[in-house]
Amino acid sequence: KSTYEAVSYARKTAKLLDTDVIALAFGGESNDELEKLAKYGANKILSASRIEKGDSKATAHLVAVNSSNVKIIVFASTYTSKMIAPRVAAKIKAGIVSNVISVISSNSPIKLNRKSFSSKAIEEVTIKTEKSIIMLAPNSFGLSESNESCKIEKIEHNSSSSVRIKGQEVATGKVSLVEAEIVVSAGRGLKAPENWEIIEELANLLGAATACSKPVSDIGWRPHREHVGQTGISVA
Repeated sequence: KSTYEAVSYARKTAKLLDTDVIALAFGGESNDELEKLAKYGANKILSASRIEKGDSKATAHLVAVNSSNVKIIVFASTYTSKMIAPRVAAKIKAGIVSNVISVISSNSPIKLNRKSFSSKAIEEVTIKTEKSIIMLAPNSFGLSESNESCKIEKIEHNSSSSVRIKGQEVATGKVSLVEAEIVVSAGRGLKAPENWEIIEELANLLGAATACSKPVSDIGWRPHREHVGQTGISVA
């Protein structure tokens, strides 16, 4: 969902700038999967062979070498993009803004709004660099279908990397906390980890994600991927 939201946002921004949306894919997806990006506004898709998800060095290199004629780069705000976007910004000398919640209100220079102080305030930010990187806050823009005509182009990447992925643990069968429309959260008031069955049952009935406070994740009652708040995952 976050990917489609980023493409939807890019489509809206591209219309304001009278330009096209180019999506860069590095997961080795099939053409059928890539064509879904056209549904949300991609005019062109550059498809690279698969890069390991944790290899931010190789991914940042791929983005940077394909951004020579690009003015604005849009990222969904995920753990992966938080590793990639700052590297790209340094490589192409671009201004970068995170937690963005609005389309640009001005083009020259670019102005937009972002959440700050743990979402307690909204600030207007001006980007004065030639290139800009926008990291879109989750669930801040929504999905917008436009069904553009789209061309898929295969590209090569030859970046060597010292990163080696030795293993990964993937959460399955649950609603993603970042993309959830409803979140059921609890803290130490539940007294013990076995009492979390109440929270999980309610979340299942609502089609919601489960979350917890920082002390609960610190003492090991729940995994850290469920910790929400200033020092955890930001939810809308």
